[in-house]
Amino acid sequence: MQVELIMEGRQIDIVARVSTPASPRRAVPQDMVAVPCGPDSRFLVVGAPAYFERAPVPRSPSDLLSHQCIRRRMPGGSLYRWEFERRGEEIVVDVPGRLTLTMTA
Repeated sequence: MQVELIMEGRQIDIVARVSTPASPRRAVPQDMVAVPCGPDSRFLVVGAPAYFERAPVPRSPSDLLSHQCIRRRMPGGSLYRWEFERRGEEIVVDVPGRLTLTMTA
């Protein structure tokens, strides 16, 4: 079974408003300039203890390819690929999963 949740919101013209959208780097249109406005965010890969009783704990981003992750669909329709950084190198993983959350603008 696969589940996809869609969370509707209202569309905002980010050029006409003062508010600043928070988006992953890959979601910023090429004709826009992205300027960091704070420190980098850090996220953790987490799972329920019961899940890790059945599956090995991931030790590297590529290990996630053998796990069931929660996926995120971006407003434009593309699936967000999880972004990691190790010693200054960007690592992007298109994780598999049965649950997809859709974020609309």
